[in-house]
Amino acid sequence: MPTRHFQMLYSRAGRFLLLSTLLLFLLVAGLFIFFEFEHRHDVLREVHSTLSQNLSSKQTTLSQTLAGNAESVRFLAGTPPIQGIVRAHNNNGLDLQENSTLSVWKERLSQIFYAYMSSKPHIAQIRYIGSDDDGREIVRVERKYGIGAIKKVPDNRLQSKSSRSYYQQTAKLSRDEVYISDINLNREYGRLDYPHWPTYRVATPVFDNSDRFFGIIIINYNADFLLNELNSSDQSKVGFYLGS
Repeated sequence: MPTRHFQMLYSRAGRFLLLSTLLLFLLVAGLFIFFEFEHRHDVLREVHSTLSQNLSSKQTTLSQTLAGNAESVRFLAGTPPIQGIVRAHNNNGLDLQENSTLSVWKERLSQIFYAYMSSKPHIAQIRYIGSDDDGREIVRVERKYGIGAIKKVPDNRLQSKSSRSYYQQTAKLSRDEVYISDINLNREYGRLDYPHWPTYRVATPVFDNSDRFFGIIIINYNADFLLNELNSSDQSKVGFYLGS
């Protein structure tokens, strides 16, 4: 009997030990899972906070840049040669108000465009496009491929742009309103410019003294500058890409 009693006690002790071990294991496993979940939650919360701050910073940079672009095109549209060209064009090539010919006003405007681009390397082109001749360019100053030397484009190389969406959209605007395009690859003479370079366009309409639409002032920006600035402001390891 004592032996049997001892065996029963041993068996109960063994089951108790096994149950205790199992409960301890479950407790440790539960604590491990809890702390692992909390750690992951903290990491995700930190990543979310970083990305939110980064996105906010990029939104601020983008808004400030586009606002500055809009002010630039409005400034150029307000320079004296813009209306001088309108008056000369509507009076057989002579502006009686300033006693200047159309060619003189065009040369003055090209000099203004050239000087303005010289201080702003992110500007690839500035154009004054009229409504006549299927939206033919009146004055155009550009950087080759968006980054080269600045030059005035001769009259025989000027293009008609009335079929382009940026011209059509800008022509619908009221005075002082600004059109901003998507980013896409620059096109010249109906083909993609090569080597390829991304651009976005900022434009505003021009009207004569009778509020009749005359044309548009448009700036092409080399979008690489904007994209690089947005990426350089990234505080995380996440890249930034802007598609059109």
